[in-house]
Amino acid sequence: MVPEAGPGVAIFLRGAPPLGYSTNVITIADEVNRHAVALSEQARVSALHPVLVEARPLSVKEIVARAHKMGWNTHVSHLGDEMAARDLGPIDDLSALQTLVSDTAHVHFVAKGFENQAPYICIGRAKRNDLVLQDPRISSLHAALYIDAEQQRVVLEDRGSSNGTYVNGRRLRPREPVTLGLGDCLRFGNRVFYFLPPDRYRDFVELRLSLQAR
Repeated sequence: MVPEAGPGVAIFLRGAPPLGYSTNVITIADEVNRHAVALSEQARVSALHPVLVEARPLSVKEIVARAHKMGWNTHVSHLGDEMAARDLGPIDDLSALQTLVSDTAHVHFVAKGFENQAPYICIGRAKRNDLVLQDPRISSLHAALYIDAEQQRVVLEDRGSSNGTYVNGRRLRPREPVTLGLGDCLRFGNRVFYFLPPDRYRDFVELRLSLQAR
């Protein structure tokens, strides 16, 4: 049985990002700057919400390298091959994950909008969703995220989308609940994301900040 969502209340020490029904695009670069300001004031951004960080597109060279790793013997330069190549599995090494995320990558905080009365966080193409993803292969309501505050876990399920929801390369059955873990690779349509729990996302951003300072 899928758990009901916990309360979606956000309190950040410095510069809270907008949540729910926002047209603002938050990027990794924005987040690095926000964390830098907090650290300069001897504070840390509070880690309350899990995050979906968008993966950057792969080059043909990277697709070929991953295809060889997967034992493919076919041409690997089209979009379908790139999607499959990015679905190798979870990336739980924060250093390795840095190379798969660009500064312009979109960041989506897993939290409900104030107007959402459903017991889950809505993901889809329609503007009424909490996480709005613009892609023609994404359904109006594509997937849902449930936050189990008591057990400290996040559960993803497909909501009967046309093109499917994928976790680490496996397509979910409609309404099949899957508990997400650090670095899990999620795909909705042509959009690919990595899932990070709150504290590990903060570590990810602070690591990126330290790497840029070198």
